[in-house]
Amino acid sequence: MEQQVPEPGRAGVPLLLVHGFGGSLASWQLVTPTLARTRPVIAFDLPGHGESSQAVGEGSVAFFAGVTAGLLDALDVPCAHVVGHSLGGAVALSLLAHKPEKVRALSLLAPAGLSRCVNMAFIEGFVQATTPEALLEVMTMAVYAKGLVGRKAALVQLAQLNRPGVRAALQQVVEACFRGGEQAVDLRGVLHASPVACQVIWGREDAVLPLPPTEGLVHPPHGLLLEQTGHLPQLERPTVVAQALAAFAAQEAQAP
Repeated sequence: MEQQVPEPGRAGVPLLLVHGFGGSLASWQLVTPTLARTRPVIAFDLPGHGESSQAVGEGSVAFFAGVTAGLLDALDVPCAHVVGHSLGGAVALSLLAHKPEKVRALSLLAPAGLSRCVNMAFIEGFVQATTPEALLEVMTMAVYAKGLVGRKAALVQLAQLNRPGVRAALQQVVEACFRGGEQAVDLRGVLHASPVACQVIWGREDAVLPLPPTEGLVHPPHGLLLEQTGHLPQLERPTVVAQALAAFAAQEAQAP
């Protein structure tokens, strides 16, 4: 887990960053410096990812939401502005559904749970890749500019996948969250009935979780559709995303 404190004299409801499938807290490394200038930032590895344990339970979105709520309790954080990417977006919405008192606001980046569509070639290819070349081919599906992901990144990710128990843990998540080649959980009702303000950011060229045809989902003032951007907006367009997250957080901090 990583915690960044804001500059002296600045504080507020913390931002809790929840990464996506196959990711880790490192997924946020390009946006956390900007976000931490004004408020506490908490980033952590979900079970089965990064440096966390491989105990993923049934591997469901609800399980991960429970882990997230437990983390907030352990840190004695009453509520947070939850920022979720991809599978982490579904986790954030599930947290809102089951523990609404924990959520001050939501920022969702290419979130799962808003359609059935998912690119299983990416999901399954990521878990099954055994060489840097195979993993690099899969990883480039997630970005618009293919040169953004290099062999070094694939080697780092492959080393993570080769840790004991990681592939089995991720396969359990696949079976729980993407069974039958579809997203298993539908959280559209949670988003539409949300009692807190929600921001949605999506890349138009997302080939992993394509933008669903939901009218107004990424329209201003809170929605942001990024051109020439794939499934990893926080890595592909970090300056724009960090500024959008910071501005929305500041706005919500002043709300009654």
